[in-house]
Amino acid sequence: KLHMMTQLNLTNPQTYIVRYGEMPQGLLTSLRIQSLTPVEFGAYEKALAAPVTLENEWRAFRLLISSCNAILNLYPTTIEEDEEVLNGGALSRMHRSAVLLRRQEKLIYESVKE
Repeated sequence: KLHMMTQLNLTNPQTYIVRYGEMPQGLLTSLRIQSLTPVEFGAYEKALAAPVTLENEWRAFRLLISSCNAILNLYPTTIEEDEEVLNGGALSRMHRSAVLLRRQEKLIYESVKE
């Protein structure tokens, strides 16, 4: 799989900038390659522009969703709890900014899962 990614000019590890509601194409390509089964290896070049197979696409998105869930579980609070803190008032400017940032990061991870 590393050889396949090198052939497609995808270095490993790769950093992707994820924005709200967007899926970086390189990320999806990497997930498709990581989700290949030996039977699908011959069609890996398709991963750049389209699903390799329906099953591979399903595995790639499951990998993405489970990764986002794992990251979200690392946060000490939920989006709802952050909103309660923000609506509760009495926060310093720095604390409010930190909670807003943390909430926005979580919203981005949630949007990627959709």
